[in-house]
Amino acid sequence: VKATFAREGEHIIGDGSTLSVVSEAGSIAVGTTLADAQTISIGPSAATQLVLSPHGTAGSEKISLVNKSGTADDAIKIDAESGGLTLAAGNDSLILDADGTDTDAINIDSAGGIDIDATTAINIATSDAAGDITLASAHTAGVAIHLDGNAAAGSIVDIDAGILDVDVTGVASIDSGGTLSLATANSGVAVSIGHTT
Repeated sequence: VKATFAREGEHIIGDGSTLSVVSEAGSIAVGTTLADAQTISIGPSAATQLVLSPHGTAGSEKISLVNKSGTADDAIKIDAESGGLTLAAGNDSLILDADGTDTDAINIDSAGGIDIDATTAINIATSDAAGDITLASAHTAGVAIHLDGNAAAGSIVDIDAGILDVDVTGVASIDSGGTLSLATANSGVAVSIGHTT
């Protein structure tokens, strides 16, 4: 066992319930030298534990923070009360995986806006037979919801529905730069335009 202190402000204190490592002037370094494939673990594996796993193989080098049995919404909490929080996945996927079945199993709240940008496709889908997708805006003047798919004349906005119901409180208009067709797929089915009374 070796404990070497270079300054008066460096010491280890135990009060019977808490063991503290103190450096009043310098940094504290733990595990700066560690054999390949070995780990540094903080906390019991059956409860809450942080594991640092340096490894010579890039795919095996990992950091794990696990709460084994905590059931609260904040079982693991990362909170930057006065600043921001950045999650960066340099060259692979950023995965949010919620096994809970609550209606808000993944809940994102923002006091400001939400900005999502992607270089390729964006896919939003629900696989539940009773699942629905709602886009809602409380904007009261001007454009409330804007669907923009006109990057070129060949850009297509495709709407497929079992039943299509469009309700407009104010004026409705459809403008076409070419042919405008309104038809049914089956013959003998009436197409009504205009007031019915």
